[in-house]
Amino acid sequence: MTTKHGTPKIVIALTCWDELNTNKETPTEILEKALPMFSQFLRSNWSDESVRIIGVSAQGLSLSKPENAQKFINEGHDKFAYVIPHNSIDKVYDLTYVLYEILR
Repeated sequence: MTTKHGTPKIVIALTCWDELNTNKETPTEILEKALPMFSQFLRSNWSDESVRIIGVSAQGLSLSKPENAQKFINEGHDKFAYVIPHNSIDKVYDLTYVLYEILR
């Protein structure tokens, strides 16, 4: 899919979101802080409506703690995995939301 100017849309997924320990910053803010040159590259080459930056946590919690690992096994990944939508801090507990962002 491309924009009306022929530029392809782009979705950047920041994975391991749960490891960042952030509840008050959007994926865009995290990207700007962690990778400022890459963030500037995106802003320079894509319009705001063509870029989506999302956070993804496939596990939802750290499995290094035995109690978390057991909880993950017992309850299943679908109870913990989540996505942080573009320009949001809210969790969406549906990994297919990533496809929504790609296909929008």
